[in-house]
Amino acid sequence: MLVQLSVKNVATLAHVELDIPPGLVVLTGETGAGKSLLIESLRFALGNRAKGNLVRHGAEYAEVVAVFHLPSIHPVRSILKEDELEDPDEPDRLVLRRVVKSGGRSVLQVNGVTVPLRALDRLRPILIDLTSQHDHVRLMDREHHRETLDTHPDVRPSYAEYRLTYLAWQELHERAMNLKRKARARAERLDYLNFLLEECEGLAPKENEEDELEQLWRRLSHAEELQRISGDINLVLDSGDRSVQSSLSEAATRLSELARLDEKTGEKLFERLESIQAEVQDLAQTIRDYGLDIDTDSSTRSEIEERIEALKKLRKRFGCSSSELLKCIDKAKEEQEDLDGVGDQAGEAEEKAEKAFEKVQKKGLKLRTTRKNTVEPITKAIEESLAQLKMPDARLDIRSESLEKAGAHGLDEIAIHAQTNPGEGFHPLEEIASGGELSRLLLALKTAVRGSDPVLSTVFDEVDTGIGGEVAMTVGRLLHGLAKDSQVLCISHLPQIAAAADVHLHVRKRIEEGRTYTEVEEIKGQDRVRVLSELLGGSDSKGAKAHAEDLLRLAQG
Repeated sequence: MLVQLSVKNVATLAHVELDIPPGLVVLTGETGAGKSLLIESLRFALGNRAKGNLVRHGAEYAEVVAVFHLPSIHPVRSILKEDELEDPDEPDRLVLRRVVKSGGRSVLQVNGVTVPLRALDRLRPILIDLTSQHDHVRLMDREHHRETLDTHPDVRPSYAEYRLTYLAWQELHERAMNLKRKARARAERLDYLNFLLEECEGLAPKENEEDELEQLWRRLSHAEELQRISGDINLVLDSGDRSVQSSLSEAATRLSELARLDEKTGEKLFERLESIQAEVQDLAQTIRDYGLDIDTDSSTRSEIEERIEALKKLRKRFGCSSSELLKCIDKAKEEQEDLDGVGDQAGEAEEKAEKAFEKVQKKGLKLRTTRKNTVEPITKAIEESLAQLKMPDARLDIRSESLEKAGAHGLDEIAIHAQTNPGEGFHPLEEIASGGELSRLLLALKTAVRGSDPVLSTVFDEVDTGIGGEVAMTVGRLLHGLAKDSQVLCISHLPQIAAAADVHLHVRKRIEEGRTYTEVEEIKGQDRVRVLSELLGGSDSKGAKAHAEDLLRLAQG
């Protein structure tokens, strides 16, 4: 339930903090005092679009914080956990904080985590039912129509059985569909891999082959020039009168003479010279062999070019570099083996899904029957409450429309139609109900399913439209009874309803230094008598006070 509401800088609400207890909480106050601002602030915290500019004149921002206490078992907890928004330290607490700057940009936080507004789409309907003349309420949502039946104690077990069966079928169905898609993709992929690996087998690429062939191709492309250069080098080193080898031979002769005169030094130098001569001779031989080995046949170069192009084409199929080609081929072989080893399980999975769907149909028929048997008593209970609420001619028609295929919540779509005026026929609620009628319809509906509705708090605005006297007393009694199982907040101008409150909050305005401030205070003891007297007509007479005391006695007794 809603336990705290803090509002800062929202129009005339400069700073209001409310601790909201369980039970029936009634807000009263003169027209324009700011009651609607409190509701508008709550709607804003719940992710609704602000009406106009909420930010108080002169303030940089407006802030609304709504704090909820969550029961140990409730759908809100499941949703928070699924969306990773649960507070691990206080899982029974939900804090909504919404801030809007004067420029219009707003930020929403759930338990301290900034989220988009759509994050509240699933939470909002089961946190608060907020009804007023201008609100699009849950009562308009057919999902809520269905919940009216499925949360009833007589229907709940059948609905729970159906949901479990449906979810089990859904899991099997999704698995079968996934296997079918995989089977189709598998066949196509396997065909391609077989083709690709057959091409790899025929080409049989080697490690770094393409790079090596590129180097070889460049050498063959310059074969004649390389032969000429190697010949020139050989000539310099080992051929001709002025070759290196010839010069070294001449130097050897001179060293012989040096050794004759200086044997010790000459022998050492001669040994070194001999080593150089051998190295030059070996180098000249290597260069000569290199030149002779160069293939100048153009057909060889063409063969290499074809091989390089084939390797490049293969690499393009894999989308890899030349150094990665062999690894890609190995991965393709592994994938081929995996696909070959996967049996076609789609048929078996589809058969299981079909059997599970038969169970869904069976449970769906049972749920349909249970709902059908519950429609009459629920309808009767709602119409009896509506009669007490000065809508004696209102009639409901809870309709079941068969779906083409079993859905997440049964074989049928549930829709509540109503006739609020005799002879005008039944129509969807959104087409015929005013704000006040919607509030009373919701009150009657909630009374009929009391104790089984998952919504944490209900806010009624304009529930007293067009009523008074004994009917108002009835509304107060119904609200008070409803609040025993859930929290109810009600904005009212009627003393009969205010008298039924467990907590009476009064909203008033004050003007200070030219600025308007809205204040909210809890009314207790004799102050309740005074405020009720004011609601009865503004009189402070003994008669008005006595009337107010009678209302309190009747409502609380």
